Amino acid sequence: MKAFRDYILNEIQARLPQLKTVRMFNNQFERSNNDDTTQNIEAAFKYPACFVEIVQNDSRSVALGIKYIDLTVRLRVGLEDYRKERADDYITIDDIADAMQGMRGAAGDAVQFGSMEEQTITIDTDFNNVNRPILEFNTTYTKLSGYTRRNFILKTSGNAPNIETIII
Repeated sequence: MKAFRDYILNEIQARLPQLKTVRMFNNQFERSNNDDTTQNIEAAFKYPACFVEIVQNDSRSVALGIKYIDLTVRLRVGLEDYRKERADDYITIDDIADAMQGMRGAAGDAVQFGSMEEQTITIDTDFNNVNRPILEFNTTYTKLSGYTRRNFILKTSGNAPNIETIII
């Protein structure tokens, strides 16, 4: 899962350079923007910000140690907004949705997953001067780290190879 996480963070940064902060979600908005100094423990971050949360929904093990893991990738975006309404926020939300929609790990990549499918976009607007849209995408990650090859090809001495398959 670390490889998947790293891939997603890197892709978001590459596809959306206008985002000034891209990190894993750790309840940053609640911990950085409140009046209780004992809870205000998050380091400051620049806006627009995107915090990535990865939720495992289901896992299926198949032959040879391969796993298919159904995931929800939740993007918690923070947009500074000192006015009641700002049309630019929707442009940013659309840019993020467009960049994520259809993102996939290509065949041969170290990280393999199916196309991201947009599920929902909600906006938590009751948070001081920050609009907080939440975008959710679903995908299936193919985890190959447990894969074990079950056959070996042996070559004996001599000019002609003696090929033998041993199934363990």
